[in-house]
Amino acid sequence: MVNDAVAIILFKVVGDIFDHDNDQAVGIILATIVWKFVVNVLASLAIGGACALICSKLFQVSRFLTHNPVAEVTLMYMFGILSYVIAEVANMSGVITVLVCGICLAHFNFYNLSITGQISTG
Repeated sequence: MVNDAVAIILFKVVGDIFDHDNDQAVGIILATIVWKFVVNVLASLAIGGACALICSKLFQVSRFLTHNPVAEVTLMYMFGILSYVIAEVANMSGVITVLVCGICLAHFNFYNLSITGQISTG
């Protein structure tokens, strides 16, 4: 999955670079590709982690969600979709963002769910 995400990011970055008529040196083009790749990966990680941490804090603060497992599961999935949408709007990697969001939600939000919510999302 990460291999696919890296391939997608590199394809987008190289496509963006070569869409413009560049008369730059090869070294500058390679440095630009590496720079844009690193920025894209780090921004995708940050977006996924931020969405997961916001969701976890919301579940921790508002305990009224534990009385409705359907609302718990739906809200968790909506935060995963929200992280994907934010990444795609920002031209970042939605795949890496959703992967990071899911990993962070599994780590930080699992114990904030009711037993039914834990079983449904686990």
